[in-house]
Amino acid sequence: MKKPSDYQILSDAELVAYAQSQLPYQTKAYETLMHRHQGKMYALCLKTVRNTEDAQDLTQDVMLKVFHNLKGFSGHSKVSTWLYSVASNTCLDYLRKHKRTTARHVPIEDGHNVPTPNSDETRILVKKALSSLDENDQMIINLHFTVGLSLDEIAEVLALKVSATKMRYYRAMDKLKKHVVDK
Repeated sequence: MKKPSDYQILSDAELVAYAQSQLPYQTKAYETLMHRHQGKMYALCLKTVRNTEDAQDLTQDVMLKVFHNLKGFSGHSKVSTWLYSVASNTCLDYLRKHKRTTARHVPIEDGHNVPTPNSDETRILVKKALSSLDENDQMIINLHFTVGLSLDEIAEVLALKVSATKMRYYRAMDKLKKHVVDK
């Protein structure tokens, strides 16, 4: 495999192919892939654990897991889907181990029938509503709104059927609406 002059122009799949053939001795393709997705992985971790230091640590953990397991990536899913699957599982494992009791916040976009926080009172109300969701529902909301994955991609990340993912997503949104509207 000929070494490219600029890794930035390669697709995720091409970067994975190079990284799989080069790791652990050469890391340029891996580093480029991680740099490309680090922001969204960090955002997902931050939205899940609500602590910048923990989110940074978790993002590093995800990157290490990817480094050690990249050779085993089969390519049956998109690279980004696999990366966010590793990130979401790492965050959920962390939450289970630490049993967080603090509220976690997920941005809700306009047009999804949930009021957009536009005042301090509404922001507090939305935070409370989000904290009422269980970890799995929050992860679905995070993957959709923070990372921007479709429900089909979320189903793949969480190893669920698409119908189950849609059901969980819509139930979570209904819970949010009820909590915000009833208050």
